[in-house]
Amino acid sequence: MTTRDRAVHHPCRTLPCLTLLLGGALLCSSSAFAQQSSGAASTEQPRTTASIYLWITNVTWGFNNGSEVEVDSETVLENFDYAFEANLEHRRNEWLYGLDVVYADIGGNDTPDIPVPGSGSSVSSDVDFNSFSTIATGYVGYRLVNSPNLQLYGTGGLRYSDFEATLKFDVDDAGISHRNELDESQTDVVVGLRGEYNVDQNWSFPFNVDVGGGGSDLTWQAYGAVAYRFGQHTVSAGYRYMTWELDSDTDMLDEATYYGPLLAYSFHF
Repeated sequence: MTTRDRAVHHPCRTLPCLTLLLGGALLCSSSAFAQQSSGAASTEQPRTTASIYLWITNVTWGFNNGSEVEVDSETVLENFDYAFEANLEHRRNEWLYGLDVVYADIGGNDTPDIPVPGSGSSVSSDVDFNSFSTIATGYVGYRLVNSPNLQLYGTGGLRYSDFEATLKFDVDDAGISHRNELDESQTDVVVGLRGEYNVDQNWSFPFNVDVGGGGSDLTWQAYGAVAYRFGQHTVSAGYRYMTWELDSDTDMLDEATYYGPLLAYSFHF
């Protein structure tokens, strides 16, 4: 875990343009690709996919005072107290319904030596940190492309994000104690694209991207993976990036970014 100063960032103001452009692309794609024979009845069976996954994420939090805290993936793995990461998705004819949930409780302790300026010596300290992250995205999608190799959906939904953290710093030899707490939450409207490119009946490349805002100035994510399916089971490995530029009225947290590799197991029924 590292902390460093950074230049104060001005929140992005281009969200309306991004949202309108992506929304317009979805509408145009829907008109171009979603038409089918008017008298043809769908014979597709409804199907549901339940997935659990491990997101080996790096975490970067930026604060309103210009400072930044980074927690690398190794620190996250060493200090997981509890984590729940899952996705549930149901497809019926042209429609897609999904819910993605991430909850992580990360705690840790360190005892770094703090140098005393001008003395050539140091004093021992004790640092305790605990963070809770809750990210839930509910979405609905409509199929834009349906071919043997490519399934593509335009999606829209809501993302709820909550970031909580406690950082306690004690320097016993100097009698110094400091404690900081933060709790920031927001709900955003997001639109995007979600799909899968099939190489053959076993191998595929799932992906999704979305962008939005509302509670925050801007949030977006991108995900891509390689997947292998056998029977009712699929295993996949990929990379996920999620970021938020929070409203300037937030008490402490200005930006939050989560990124890293992801491993998943899915069951289809």
